Amino acid sequence: MKLSDTNLSVQEREWVEQELFPGEKLLLVCKPATSLWKLGYAYRMFFAALWNAFLFGILGSLIITHTTLEKIIEKPAFLLLFLGLLPFYLIGIGFIISPWWERENDRRTVYALTNRRAIVLRPSMLRRRRTCRSFPLAHDLIKEVREYRHGRGDIIMGHEEHHGRHGIQLIPQGFLFVDHVHELAALIRPHLPDAPAPETEETPDECPTLGCMPVIVLLFAVIYLTTRYKQGTSDSVGIALIFGGIALYSIISWSIKYAAWRKGQAEQKGN
Repeated sequence: MKLSDTNLSVQEREWVEQELFPGEKLLLVCKPATSLWKLGYAYRMFFAALWNAFLFGILGSLIITHTTLEKIIEKPAFLLLFLGLLPFYLIGIGFIISPWWERENDRRTVYALTNRRAIVLRPSMLRRRRTCRSFPLAHDLIKEVREYRHGRGDIIMGHEEHHGRHGIQLIPQGFLFVDHVHELAALIRPHLPDAPAPETEETPDECPTLGCMPVIVLLFAVIYLTTRYKQGTSDSVGIALIFGGIALYSIISWSIKYAAWRKGQAEQKGN
């Protein structure tokens, strides 16, 4: 696939070319869907409304109690209060315009799939630097496919840990908020390597032998128990039973191994 065959802008094509390694082939290129409304925006706007209502409530109450804003500014104490609250006002305004800012970043984000990895190219929030996140190709590259509305969804390829007050939060990473998410995942899967073959238990080539020790222990237990019984004493019957149990356990274990060996031999002959 050539970059000239894509709908990327000249700047985006140069960005992709800079991130590709020598000999790395481009297989697929796509971009996230741009939307002015996402589920996460609702919580953000609700918090922004509370934040700005509190700050502008302080400003409104001061204006009402002191008649005019000019009289408030004339007093140094109130002026210092306004200057101290100014960063918080800017934060509140930032919460309000963040959906538009994030939408613009989505427009400049590029998702690419090569013969080595999946690449997420995204500008930073302040646009001073660009970020490149890579996911090496593996059979389990696609961890989950989430579909939302109108065929849009996320192809999750990993998670990023975010440490907060409520513990560790896993933030999904990958090809997020793309159109026709299931169709795109179906295009990615054929390029992934096959899963490794499951490990099988190796059957021994030689027939397992029982050995003479369990037979000797069992014979000793029988003789010991018989002698004690003829003498009319039963104080050591428990010891004889313990020896007998050890011998029987050895015989049962050998029987299981022998059955597994016979089964393995039968399968080898069948192949």
